[in-house]
Amino acid sequence: MLIKTRKKSLPSSQRSREHLNMQSEKQLQQQVLAWLRFNRFLCWHVPNMGFFNRKTNRYNIVSSDHVAGIPDIHVILPGGEVVFIELKSEKGKLSPAQKAMLEKLASLGHSTFVARDLQTVERYFKETGLIK
Repeated sequence: MLIKTRKKSLPSSQRSREHLNMQSEKQLQQQVLAWLRFNRFLCWHVPNMGFFNRKTNRYNIVSSDHVAGIPDIHVILPGGEVVFIELKSEKGKLSPAQKAMLEKLASLGHSTFVARDLQTVERYFKETGLIK
């Protein structure tokens, strides 16, 4: 006797990521924060205060004190130096506001970079001598 079983259906976004072996920004954020905290850096994630409206193809801001383009992760170093990290999935693109904010922060003397994987973050902190 043959018994048929149904495969549990996954959301389309998850199916496509699994198929392409891609990582979401949320997963990357969790990995990066865990790695930074393991290495004893003072850091945090700045939560997005809004939602993406598919009808208008725009990000709707919910909080009145939200500043567009703020990088995802802030790392405070001894001496007051700050490193700003913008996280992007493999295919994610910087918005004009994100590009402008990274440029502004860099012009103020802060370190900024875009990371699409944990290895990029590890490499930055090793190359700058912040960890061995």
